[in-house]
Amino acid sequence: MMKKKLLTFKNVLSMSMFNMGGVAAAKVVSNNYLKAGIHDVIFKGIDKAQNLNALELQFEAVDGSGIHNERIFEPTSAERTESQYGANPSQAEQFMCKIKQIIDALDPELGEKIEKDGNKFAAPDFDGFIMLLKRYLDKRIGTQTQIKLIPTKGSYVGFPSYVAALSRDGAIYMTTKVIGENLTLSTKETNAIENAKNAKPTDMRSRDNELDDLNDDFSIGNKKDDIDDDLPFG
Repeated sequence: MMKKKLLTFKNVLSMSMFNMGGVAAAKVVSNNYLKAGIHDVIFKGIDKAQNLNALELQFEAVDGSGIHNERIFEPTSAERTESQYGANPSQAEQFMCKIKQIIDALDPELGEKIEKDGNKFAAPDFDGFIMLLKRYLDKRIGTQTQIKLIPTKGSYVGFPSYVAALSRDGAIYMTTKVIGENLTLSTKETNAIENAKNAKPTDMRSRDNELDDLNDDFSIGNKKDDIDDDLPFG
């Protein structure tokens, strides 16, 4: 009787081990990083970047050919600057314009609410703002969209750094679209991408060293202030 029970247990164990049901949806996911250009992607999540004062957005190519982690650093100034061409948006304004594009692309309904009353969508500090974004955008994981990547520092590609400008009367407006449908490249962006095609392939072992260099430039905060449980838009 004991032997019969043991055999039955072995049969059950074998059935659980040798069952394709658990891996039916599994697929090969590339560890390659997407190159410069416009890509059809799936939004995979948002978090604070590890050991950096930056938020990180994760994307995966629709066809599984690569991934991209977009890091957007905490702005350090809310002051507008002057150049030979006139006034420029502050770091904070550039940051918030980029965030607005991300929200519009991933959660259009939230984007519409922000356009009506943007002052409600606020947090006391950078960590709190990331938490606020995460509480909304985590619900949009799996959303398909497009992203625009251009050559940046070193061997990296990423969203264009500057997405906004100021009109003569000081009003801020978008100059380029980095995420969303029907993206296009400017002549300058196209030329930069063409030049990048002739560059050597990225040595992924060097990326850690480049992150160490970035880490030297940005201090790491340990603020853990909580934001209100109630979201600004129900």
